[in-house]
This record gives sequence, structure tokens and C-alpha cells, in this order.
Amino acid sequence: AAPDSRHLYGDALDVAIDVDGDGRFSRLDAYHVGQAAEWIDAQYPHVRGGLHVYDGATYSHPFVHLDTRGHRARWW
Repeated sequence: AAPDSRHLYGDALDVAIDVDGDGRFSRLDAYHVGQAAEWIDAQYPHVRGGLHVYDGATYSHPFVHLDTRGHRARWW
């Protein structure tokens, strides 16, 4: 993990949510979680933060990193 990870500060989490209820965590599910986070960012600027979708062969399934670093950050 990164030495400056937001997880070390206690303001980050990684989530995998089966949005469509099909029993799998897909990139589309992760996209919907990301869209919800974008909406929250817009509505509540005091919790603005980072968002990234992780997927690929390195991971068993896609997941979304969310944090409340105080400013908008995207790396996707």
C-alpha cells in the first residue's frame, strides 16, 4: 500500500456493492457507486474527496476507493 494512503488517516474505505443484485461485483456496479459518490460530492462539499475504481487482473473483482480528503481527487 502507498505510504501516504488515506486509509492510514482513517478517512478512506474500499467498497464493492452489487448494485444490480446479480450476485457479482462488476465494473458497471462500481460505476454506479462512483456516480453516487459524485452526487454526494456535489451536494455536500464538506465531505469532498477521492474516488477511484480499481479493477483488472490484480483484483478478484472491481471495487471503489472513497475518501474524504477535503478536496476533489479522481484518478480513473
